[in-house]
Amino acid sequence: MDANRNAFMILLSLVSFLFAFGGEDRVQANSYEVYIAHVDTWGWTGIRGQIPYWFVLFDDGEIYYDLPLEGLHGLDRDRLKTEDREVWGTYQTEGRTGIFTREGYPNEPIEIDAQGQIVFRGDRYRRLAPVDFKRLEGAWTYHIVRSDAFNLELYPDYKPIIVFHRDGTFVDLGLFKGDYLLLPEDYGTPGREASMQPGQGWYAIRDFTLILHYGDGRVRRAGFCFYYGEELQEQPVALYIYRSRLYLMD
Repeated sequence: MDANRNAFMILLSLVSFLFAFGGEDRVQANSYEVYIAHVDTWGWTGIRGQIPYWFVLFDDGEIYYDLPLEGLHGLDRDRLKTEDREVWGTYQTEGRTGIFTREGYPNEPIEIDAQGQIVFRGDRYRRLAPVDFKRLEGAWTYHIVRSDAFNLELYPDYKPIIVFHRDGTFVDLGLFKGDYLLLPEDYGTPGREASMQPGQGWYAIRDFTLILHYGDGRVRRAGFCFYYGEELQEQPVALYIYRSRLYLMD
């Protein structure tokens, strides 16, 4: 390693220690559970495919029918209710049955099967294991055909790829410039172009949130979870970042 790399790794170790034993990323018991289902779109679009849907069930009986765009770490529920009222609701369960209530919608039944999955509108929502303090390895893109990420006609000066290392560092080659992921900037945040520029730095994963700390001072937070496939593979077959699926590149 050169001197700059050594200095960066020392700084990374120090920051990771501080977050592990204090500060905003201190380990706390989660007051929610997160579930995911892949819903077949044929019945309401006429197009064969699957779309991910999430349930976030809070201990106090509230429910969020999605994965918050910027994740659950430090979530301001009051603010999110103002911005996203339609997907908030409440739930009540008794035994293996319950009711999901949302403003402007009829009450809908939910069931809990023998494996602890939620059954809603015929789809099974699988509970996700916590992702806190996970480390990633490899390059990821949203292109199913991975080589398309190197198409110079589409991406002449960047690549829609992000590379993670197990030492807690990352290199963003332009993943957020690709006009594919739904970003907080799409809701009118000033400085969209500057905030989307490639860069590198260190990352943390807390409360279904990927937190990217860029070397130039930018911080990006994104809703995050692993996807192990419907048959529960040993290793994740994809990641979800900002509700969009990313694939591991060869």
